[in-house]
Amino acid sequence: MGGEEEIPVDVRILCATNRDLRAEVEAKRFREDLYYRIGVIFVNIPPLRERLEDILLLAEHFVRQCVGQGHGIADIAPEAIAALRQYLWPGNVRELRNVMERAVLLSGGETIGASHCFPQVPLSASGGPERYFDLPLKEASDRFAADYLMRLLAKYGGDTQKVADHAGMHVAHIRRKVRELGIQVRRRRGAE
Repeated sequence: MGGEEEIPVDVRILCATNRDLRAEVEAKRFREDLYYRIGVIFVNIPPLRERLEDILLLAEHFVRQCVGQGHGIADIAPEAIAALRQYLWPGNVRELRNVMERAVLLSGGETIGASHCFPQVPLSASGGPERYFDLPLKEASDRFAADYLMRLLAKYGGDTQKVADHAGMHVAHIRRKVRELGIQVRRRRGAE
């Protein structure tokens, strides 16, 4: 500032926005020259509600972070996982982090349940089929399938053969659907 001598620097600038910058440039709400200066590589990250497979991974990561800060925790219960997958996450990953930090604190070192994740919402209010009607059909179908399979997997201790028998489907189809939806199967001791 105020100098007359150029000083070479080697920096990378990362920018993030939830707006369509191209549309903002066209509407004259964002400077075109700045758009071209910063627009070398664009990385589009869809909202969390469109990345169901990431929710459990992120939730477990945030729980581990809390454990590292001295809070003990055992596990995330299947009904909590189902509740996390059904929520629409308007606050994206930041909101998920806050929910998991609150859940760890409320659980008191025990298994995290759905009521720890969403204490202000009665579980019956979030559990009905009406929660699917605001979603596109594919997403609603995937969320229902994930909820259905997670509940059955919890009921049968992770035994995919018993889940398949209950659902009236072939076990290979159940296993494929579990992989597609990113569901982690945790078997109880003694389950085949």
